[in-house]
Amino acid sequence: MLTTGSRFLKVWTTDPSALGDTLVANKAAFESTMTASYKAAYEANTGEAPPGFTGVKASDEAGVKTVTVAPPPSPSPTPTPTPTPTPTPSPAGPAPSPGAPAPPAPPAEEESDNTGMIVGIIVGVVLGVGALGGIFYMYKKKKADS
Repeated sequence: MLTTGSRFLKVWTTDPSALGDTLVANKAAFESTMTASYKAAYEANTGEAPPGFTGVKASDEAGVKTVTVAPPPSPSPTPTPTPTPTPTPSPAGPAPSPGAPAPPAPPAEEESDNTGMIVGIIVGVVLGVGALGGIFYMYKKKKADS
C-alpha cells in the first residue's frame, strides 16, 4: 500500500485476462452504472433526456479489438471527354422544322466571396485620407512660411 497524507491508496496489479474476467462477472453493475452516468451527463449538457437511448449492453466476452483505419481513397483521374462527331447534312432530306426554342441558359453564378472588394475599398479609403491629410499639411506649411 502507498500512503498519501492521511488517505490510503491501494495499488492492484493484475493481468489483463483477470481484469476482463472481473468485468464480465460484474456486467450487470457496469451496465446500470454506465447507463445512469451517460443519461446524467447528457441531461446536464443538453437539458433533456437522450433521444432513443435505451441503455448500455455490455458484451459477455472480454477481448481486444484492433481497429485499422482504411487509407483515404486516392483521387481518380477524370477521364477526358471524347469529342462528339459532327453530323453530316443529308442532301436529300427535308429541312428540319423549327421546334420550340431552347430555354435560356441559367445566369452564371457570381462569386459570393467579396473579400477582395472589401480590402480594396479599405485600402482606397486609407490612401485617400492620407493624401488629403498630406495636402492639408503642405497647405498649412506653405501658409506658415509666407
